[in-house]
Amino acid sequence: PIRLIVAGQGEIYSQEGTCQGDPLAMAIYSVALMPLIHRLTEFCPCVTQDWFADDNGDAGTVARLREYWDHLVRLGPAYGYYPNAQKTAFVAKENHFTEAQCLFDGTEVQITDAGHAYLGGAIGSSAFHTEYYLRRTAIWQDELTNLARMAKTQPQ
Repeated sequence: PIRLIVAGQGEIYSQEGTCQGDPLAMAIYSVALMPLIHRLTEFCPCVTQDWFADDNGDAGTVARLREYWDHLVRLGPAYGYYPNAQKTAFVAKENHFTEAQCLFDGTEVQITDAGHAYLGGAIGSSAFHTEYYLRRTAIWQDELTNLARMAKTQPQ
């Protein structure tokens, strides 16, 4: 773990990656993960990997994704990547939901056939997409309304 000392506040321990606030952190972390990504590709060539910094989204058959998960858990820490099953969502198609539940049993990976938010978007069923984007649109509408209200007295 990395120890960050905050003046007058004590210490913060970082379990993953680089220290927050470092402008080079994301670039360094991304470059540092490339060897892990290449190793995972060697072990699981049938899994499509989608990485953005430390967010990892993958696509493949349920069996191949379980194999990939096992490799990620085993190899990740050596590269500074610590998979957290409780923060991991597996979005399965409805006809593969039971298989995913069985294969990922005991991992604490969250299995759903509805959907999940990912990098500001939504992955999953049409119903999940509709609900997600309606909720997001309502938030944006509220923020825009507040901004317009502030603009009356703070026209910059």
